[in-house]
Amino acid sequence: MYDSDLKRKWDAQNIIDFAMEEGLQKGLQEGLQKGLEEGRQEGYAELNEKNVRHLILNFSFSDKEIEAILTVSLDFIIYVREKMKTETNR
Repeated sequence: MYDSDLKRKWDAQNIIDFAMEEGLQKGLQEGLQKGLEEGRQEGYAELNEKNVRHLILNFSFSDKEIEAILTVSLDFIIYVREKMKTETNR
C-alpha cells in the first residue's frame, strides 16, 4: 500500500516536472522568435532611415520621389527630415 501511494506521488510529480519543462522550452522558443522578429524590424527601420537620409542629402529628391523609390511611408520620410533638422540645430 505504501509503495503504490509513493509511486503515484512520484509519477504525478514527474508529470508536473515534464509539463513545466515543456512549457518553459516552448516559452523560450516563442520569446526567441519574437526577439528575432523585433530585431529584424529595428534593422529594417534603421536601413530605411539611412537610405532616406542618403536620398535627401545626396540627390535632393522630393518626399514623393523617396516614397516611390524606397516604398516607405510619407510619415516616415517627414519623421526623418524632422530628425535631421533637430540634429543640425544642436
